[in-house]
Amino acid sequence: MAFWGVHLEPGKPYTHRFDKTRGRLRISQATLGIGCSTEIAGVQCNVGDKSPVLLCAFLPTKNLSCPLDLMFEEEDDVVFSVRGPRSVYLTGFYIGNGRCEDVIENKKVEVGGDRGTSIKRKFDAVIQAGEGKSCVLSELSKDSSVPSTKIKHENGGKSKSKKANEVKPEVAKTDTMDQEPDKPEEKQPSNKNFVAADDVANEDHSEVKKKRKKREAREIDKNANREDEEKKVSTVETEDNKAEVNPLQVRTFSNGLVIEDIEYGKPDAEIASPGSKVSVNYIGKLKINGRIFDSNVGEAPYKFRLGVGDVIKGWDVGINGMRIGDKRRLTIPPSMGYGSKGVDGKVPQSAWLVFEIDLVDVR
Repeated sequence: MAFWGVHLEPGKPYTHRFDKTRGRLRISQATLGIGCSTEIAGVQCNVGDKSPVLLCAFLPTKNLSCPLDLMFEEEDDVVFSVRGPRSVYLTGFYIGNGRCEDVIENKKVEVGGDRGTSIKRKFDAVIQAGEGKSCVLSELSKDSSVPSTKIKHENGGKSKSKKANEVKPEVAKTDTMDQEPDKPEEKQPSNKNFVAADDVANEDHSEVKKKRKKREAREIDKNANREDEEKKVSTVETEDNKAEVNPLQVRTFSNGLVIEDIEYGKPDAEIASPGSKVSVNYIGKLKINGRIFDSNVGEAPYKFRLGVGDVIKGWDVGINGMRIGDKRRLTIPPSMGYGSKGVDGKVPQSAWLVFEIDLVDVR
């Protein structure tokens, strides 16, 4: 099995193509990337021309990772994308072209007694040794005509009938006719020592119980200490995150426009200015109830020329001065949004708007 991993960023979908040399892709984990936004984020996939399917969703204040068990073998392209302002890491592995387990499952080989046990041990040994190139059924078919009492083991080539004869002399003296073949033979104590042996067994059993209780008590203490340490670490991380968020700038204008910096990109990145062509990812909500009325998450970035009236006034003013990689939250009054008319079916009249914008490119 070969490891697979990908970093999904908002507005940058990832396309997976099936490779016969690597085999099927199995995704086992999704982890939320580092960021300050507390908005819900999710991962979706598109297979060919089919509608997108949401694989998982994250609430940054509650869950940061999501276990998955997804397998992809489609010949069509599978496109993974992020919904929301945060990035997501997907991890998994390639299973390869080995189909031994499926063949064994579908074949439903029915054997009983020692024969079934030997087949299971042989199958487990082949899987552990990594012999995935030839199917286990071919190994089983070679021994199909051999009687069950003469099936050879891989570790030494000795049959079970031979092992039955290799019993210690003391054990061989006891009557083993009614014992099961797989259970070890035990020497029966004499009547003389029966009572003493029973007392010793009871004492040993009580000692084992005491030791077990002590171990369980130590484990409980360790778990309690571990939980306390995790809480302390979580508190420190929360305080550090607050310390990182505090330096971000919030500007409020007299007309009600609020520009809040959520995240900074590289300090030497290109700056958006009037006349430049910019590309952004965005989510638009109504301030009154938080309902999303517009978004391009999972789609190509939206491109327009800044400061020439291609977009609402709140965008022209609020995006001006951003660097590539910066993220801002704009609270826009009706006078700089859609005014008293609104947008039919989407934005009510005289509505206040909240946009979260990620600047992707400046030209």
